[in-house]
Amino acid sequence: MNALTEKVENGKLKIVDTKLYPSRMDRIVKLLRDDSNLTSLELSYCTMDLPEMQKLMNALAGNSTVKTLRLYDCDIWPKETTLLSDMLKRNSTLLTLVVCYNHIGNIGVRYLADALSYNCTITSVTFYSNNIGVDGKRYLLQSLRMNASILKYFGDLPQIQTILIRNSRGLKATRAAALCLMIIQRRDESSWLKHIGKDVTRLIAKMVWQTRGQREWLCAVKE
Repeated sequence: MNALTEKVENGKLKIVDTKLYPSRMDRIVKLLRDDSNLTSLELSYCTMDLPEMQKLMNALAGNSTVKTLRLYDCDIWPKETTLLSDMLKRNSTLLTLVVCYNHIGNIGVRYLADALSYNCTITSVTFYSNNIGVDGKRYLLQSLRMNASILKYFGDLPQIQTILIRNSRGLKATRAAALCLMIIQRRDESSWLKHIGKDVTRLIAKMVWQTRGQREWLCAVKE
């Protein structure tokens, strides 16, 4: 989309191959502020000056609807990465972050790694083609070890797989604890059963049996 007007379609705003001048960035910021249907923002092959990047990151920091942010080849260097990092520390809505084909480098990824150690809502990150060397990968790996919410990582970091497996198991344990609490409180837990395995279900059943009795146990194992 490279028209002079921005339009949200099916919750997505996609802008491709253009320079984001102040007036246009103001319109994007207005959509981020006013459009509650906007859940995905993609900027591909776009460039912007630092003040416009600052406007965008400030708007995203306080946004409560956008769950996916994609920044493909947007000429992002370490200085811009500091703004992105600050936004990630303040945002609590984003689930998916894609920053590919930029110039983050070892310095920029250190800022992002620091932000990801604070952010506990993002579950998927993608950092392909950003000139990240050995030192940068080490920073990123250390930060992901501290972040239990990230379940998917796309980029050149083979060691990440063991961390993602750990996070996935931790998520199941968290869901199991929440489900057990819901059962004990006599609430409907059927939607949770679709997301956990049989072993976890048996564990919950045992816990509920010991706590409340047969009726709740039957609820726990019911499919």
